[in-house]
Amino acid sequence: MHTKNAIGQAVAVIFAGGDGQRLWPVSTPQLPKQVNPIFSAQTLFVDAYERALLAFPRERIVVVTTQQLEPLLRHLVKIPDKNLIIQPHNADTTAAIALTALHLEIMFPDCVAVMLFSDHKISGLKNFLTTIKRVAQIAKKKKCIICIGTQPTKPETQYGYIRIGKATKIKNLCAVDSFTEKPDKKTAELFLASNQYVWNTGVYVWRTSVLLNEIKIHAPEIYQELIKLRIVAADTEYFQQLKEWFSRVEKISFEKKITEKIHKLLVYKADYTWQDIGNWESFYHSCNKDEQNNVILPTLPDTVVDVVNSNGCLVIPYQHRIALLGVQNLIVVQTDTTVFISDRTVAHAVKDLKK
Repeated sequence: MHTKNAIGQAVAVIFAGGDGQRLWPVSTPQLPKQVNPIFSAQTLFVDAYERALLAFPRERIVVVTTQQLEPLLRHLVKIPDKNLIIQPHNADTTAAIALTALHLEIMFPDCVAVMLFSDHKISGLKNFLTTIKRVAQIAKKKKCIICIGTQPTKPETQYGYIRIGKATKIKNLCAVDSFTEKPDKKTAELFLASNQYVWNTGVYVWRTSVLLNEIKIHAPEIYQELIKLRIVAADTEYFQQLKEWFSRVEKISFEKKITEKIHKLLVYKADYTWQDIGNWESFYHSCNKDEQNNVILPTLPDTVVDVVNSNGCLVIPYQHRIALLGVQNLIVVQTDTTVFISDRTVAHAVKDLKK
């Protein structure tokens, strides 16, 4: 189903530099979730790259990652050298997206970019491809930034929400009224009942010139750094200068730094199913369950998992035997060095543990 050039001159950008801290102890800085086979048979990164290939030719798929993860990604997928954007280390999404805008302006001047992520699971692939094609066409014509939202299916407290504003003349395209990041359970329930909110998938579509102008307006200090990097982009001192910038850059999300300040931001209400594999709870919901709603991942030959009178649990064994008796909604994860046990509802706070 390869549809080469289905989106004209648009470029897919896959962000794959995250640390996956909320999926510790399986996800580590050395082997984070997007390249760890625990979370998908062929890894979440390969899943994301192959989805992109259904709509973009390989030469128009750009991967953004870190210096540490570059060899792993190259091992998994054949990526053209010029299509790799390397960060010295992970410094949150504002720095990554700003650096991406600079490189795209050099490689594909004033292209339309479709931001994709290497830790998302997508159901309804046909609708997903139709959506990104449609939104890319709109972004090119209207010279605007569009975020893609999907219909909430439960009162999720670990996702971002977008309140839908005034409708435009284009079907499913509306103004953004406001953002809310990770609401409490009661607020999430109100959002779900109101039918006025969509989940913020983090997928943004923009013309490079438009994004650079918004960075210039809302983050002039970052824009000045991009100008300096542009001057040395083809020189040997480029990466050293990039490292110096990343050593002091503000670690902040793209939403907080840029998009929440854009007055004419638009949201497209999509009809595919989206999941962000951001923590153990979301990973649990993405897996097939047994009759007691337990998830027992495939084990090594010498591991045994016994589950008696227990439900709603996620168990990932590593060796020997794990036995659960009369418990509910637990995360039990075993590695060669660690046993992690948590209530599912608070497992997202695992990144706060001292590791």
